[in-house]
Amino acid sequence: MTSMDCREIILSEQYYDYIVNLEQSEGGANILQNFSCYQQINNQTVLLYATEPYSLENTSYSTIPKCYGLMALENLTASGIYQLQQFPGLNLSGRGVMVGFVDTGIDYESPFFRNADGSTRIEAIWDQTLNTGTVPREFLYGSEYTREQIDQALQSDQPASIVPSRDDDGHGSALASIAAASTGVTDTFFGAAPEAEIAVVKLKQAKQNLKGFYGISSEAAAYAEGDLIAGIWYLHRLALARLKSLVLCIGLGTSQGDHSGGSVVDNLIRYVSRQRWRAVVVAAGNEGNERHHFSETIEQQREYHDVELRVGEGVDGFAMELWGERANVFTVSILSPSGERIPRIPVNVERSNIYRLLFDQTEVIVDYQISEGEEGTFLALIRFFGVASGIWTIRVYPAQEINSAFHMWLPIQNFLTGEVYFLQPDPYVTITGPSTVVQAVSVGAYDAGTQSLAVFSGRGFNLSNQVKPDIVAPGVEVSALVSNERVGNRSGTSASAAITAGAVALLFEWAVVRNNDPDINGVEVGSLLIRGANRSLDRSYPNREWGYGTLDLYGALQELQIQ
Repeated sequence: MTSMDCREIILSEQYYDYIVNLEQSEGGANILQNFSCYQQINNQTVLLYATEPYSLENTSYSTIPKCYGLMALENLTASGIYQLQQFPGLNLSGRGVMVGFVDTGIDYESPFFRNADGSTRIEAIWDQTLNTGTVPREFLYGSEYTREQIDQALQSDQPASIVPSRDDDGHGSALASIAAASTGVTDTFFGAAPEAEIAVVKLKQAKQNLKGFYGISSEAAAYAEGDLIAGIWYLHRLALARLKSLVLCIGLGTSQGDHSGGSVVDNLIRYVSRQRWRAVVVAAGNEGNERHHFSETIEQQREYHDVELRVGEGVDGFAMELWGERANVFTVSILSPSGERIPRIPVNVERSNIYRLLFDQTEVIVDYQISEGEEGTFLALIRFFGVASGIWTIRVYPAQEINSAFHMWLPIQNFLTGEVYFLQPDPYVTITGPSTVVQAVSVGAYDAGTQSLAVFSGRGFNLSNQVKPDIVAPGVEVSALVSNERVGNRSGTSASAAITAGAVALLFEWAVVRNNDPDINGVEVGSLLIRGANRSLDRSYPNREWGYGTLDLYGALQELQIQ
């Protein structure tokens, strides 16, 4: 099969995307012989494209890509950034450092992403949605546009004829502006690292076949895990080729997965963060007040526990996940709003359990996975389609006569077409993946004006009880690019992550470019931000809302100088 055939297959709705960990898969690398089209990321991870539809009857949950959504979007002073930009003898601006974004693209024509002479500050754009340009080296799809091509486009009367990549959503451009908008465009707005180089991956939308599997609205902005993995690897390889330090900013998140930090994309972030001159900053998510998490421990003498779920009008469908600890296996029965009952469903991993409720006109599919992911935890995936409004009751039975803890998560709000929530939610462990990775810098949001936590900010810890978020940064009414030269306000943990990514770029400039700590990596960066964070005397740290405190780059740099 030619590379062009494969390029078309990767975007085709006739093919389904799968993720394979070669070290954990039976047969290892030999499995690739059965596929004519696959994208190898590294020695461990491969993205496969096949005509076989998604079904947990013949594959594990971890091979089906999760879907990530956008964490929707004067704070530089509150974060200790402006002080270092202006400090005599330092004047840090991010020069010589690359800041990478895996998001919705970038408005490359905006003056906020140009130098004073009008040339671009963007090193490269990989647009996964376009198949008309040159494919990036080592990849099989999309189009790469270089700094030279972008400069040529900026000098043209028809820039889109040379670089047709656009940011139709604006989320990626907003994040890039918060982290690295140029000075001199306006008197009042510039980014945390205004001279940093910028690199961008524009993610393609998840295929409808993947959205359909999870019950995600066809109109929702959802991005497949495999494309996120490819984007991270592309930026890492680009910085390696340019001999640049890289701060990777991820403003996406998902409630899918066990929230322990052990998924395929988590492992890749862990790898990148441990490399010299690399740091990964991730938004903690906006699920803090959505009532989308439930947890309970069924004590030994109890037979079951009822979980009540409110579904509003106009909800097309959704997927709910129940995760148990390693020693526990669970089964469920389901009671619909009209009183129709699905009896207790026995564990059978050989097939999906499909039920069509007559009075509620709802299809319910239940799949069990006995040992899922690296931790070997139990998963029950419960999917609702054409779901009736009202109160649904999920009765959860433990299979073991021991204290049995479990957690349940609903999709992030962006993936729902109406209101869905637990009647007795647990506000903790509402951080979204991949901010659960220990080696990444996980950032929640607070209001720098009122010094209060943003109500939407995802709360920790992760399911392995490791401290997340690490810190919080300004994320309420943050100035950001709205369109070309127009600046407005954005709120969300994406904004917090972007501010922090810009701060880390300044830290890298001092450490790497100025040769003060040339071996620094993301793990050390996380430790410095934690030690340098501002902490209130009214709170104990670390805690599930604030992590170790609020971002203070000035304090982090002081910690670096002490070492």
